[in-house]
Amino acid sequence: MPIVAIWVSSNITHVWYIDANSGEEYYLRRGKCVNVLPSIFRKIWPYDIEIEEEMWINHEKQYMRLHSYNVTGASLAKLEEFSIYAPSQYNRSWCVMFVY
Repeated sequence: MPIVAIWVSSNITHVWYIDANSGEEYYLRRGKCVNVLPSIFRKIWPYDIEIEEEMWINHEKQYMRLHSYNVTGASLAKLEEFSIYAPSQYNRSWCVMFVY
């Protein structure tokens, strides 16, 4: 299971590509939230809010699963999202997103 760093920018602290045995590509990205936070929130929590995103891509079945969540600041607020992107049953050129 080789691990390779594929891209790092000023907002993304880690990006890794893992070739899984299941045939799915796995990506793990960790970045800093760059949204403008209200000044009162910055007084309570002066640190950067870090967010992780896991992504699984299956080219054979044509779908992508995402799991996003905050790593820091969870004592103040918790954010978590699970979503799936897949081709539409009506038109294979369209993409449909399911959030759960």
